[in-house]
Amino acid sequence: MKLHTNYHTHLALCGHAIGTCEDYVLEAINQGFSILGFSDHGPIPIGFMSKDEYLDFGLNLQMNEDDFYQKYLPDCLNVQKKYSDQIKIFLGVEIEYILGKEAYFKKLLKDLDYLALGVHYFPSNNRLYNVYYSMNEIQVMDYANEVVRALSTNMYTMITHPDIYLMNYTKNGEHVFDEVAIKAATMIIEACIKNHVYMEINGSGPRRGEFYNNNQKCYLYPRYEFWKLVEKYPDAMVIFGADAHTPEGLNDDIIKETLDFASMFQFKLISEISFKEKP
Repeated sequence: MKLHTNYHTHLALCGHAIGTCEDYVLEAINQGFSILGFSDHGPIPIGFMSKDEYLDFGLNLQMNEDDFYQKYLPDCLNVQKKYSDQIKIFLGVEIEYILGKEAYFKKLLKDLDYLALGVHYFPSNNRLYNVYYSMNEIQVMDYANEVVRALSTNMYTMITHPDIYLMNYTKNGEHVFDEVAIKAATMIIEACIKNHVYMEINGSGPRRGEFYNNNQKCYLYPRYEFWKLVEKYPDAMVIFGADAHTPEGLNDDIIKETLDFASMFQFKLISEISFKEKP
């Protein structure tokens, strides 16, 4: 399986990637891509949460609103025009959902082709909880509920790494896919179908690490059990996202390995997204 499109691409602006818009476009053209979607982490105003939460999530290192309008959009639009005869380029951001701030996200969307929902933090026990921390049953369900709330707004075209909640969900030191994990997965899958949202098999998930179950290598994400459950839903729309943080990360050995993983399932990967009408 060869990758020809990607809608999950980061830039140096996010604070933990390298490369400019042009660096990624040139690499995508070199790799024979027909479509490249930019989806760097969108700006979140500091007033949307406590200062401690803002710093904990590293939002001070990502692009701010000035960067979005003065750097990100102009750079993306420049390469979109410059290379229009060689590749289709779309503009998006990977961004969270925060209840009550829908007007802000819709404002960003006016200048973009799409929003990609990436839930990296979510409300739990009267605060925002980081998905990279250890997860228990309550937090797994809080994550799933946040995804369902977000997708019901109709603002998001796709969801990145929907199974990321499993990364640090363990019991007695072992990674599990128990009844709670299944319930959360079912909620997420059915919300994606109901709201016509594409679900991403994340190509860079294996970079996060792996574990062994009965001598079988498993990724922290994408998780086999989650995507095996997706197989039961013929209406689910599944795409592959490189989650590239370097130009080479558009199609390196890890991406090829994860593409092999994706080929294990019965559903067909959708290569080209149809964007939603803006709410």
